[in-house]
Amino acid sequence: MYILLIVCRCSCYVVECHVVRGWKQELAGWRTGVVMATLMGSFVKHLFIMLISITL
Repeated sequence: MYILLIVCRCSCYVVECHVVRGWKQELAGWRTGVVMATLMGSFVKHLFIMLISITL
């Protein structure tokens, strides 16, 4: 009986670890995407301002 309980606990823990790890990776990827988009946005904005200042 105890062995079954231990096995169940272990399998639940393993599944939880996999889910949490996957979720953390997803979150990290999303955060990286947001940072990249922000950097690209600021870069494009600076480029646009430079172009306007050159044309003026």
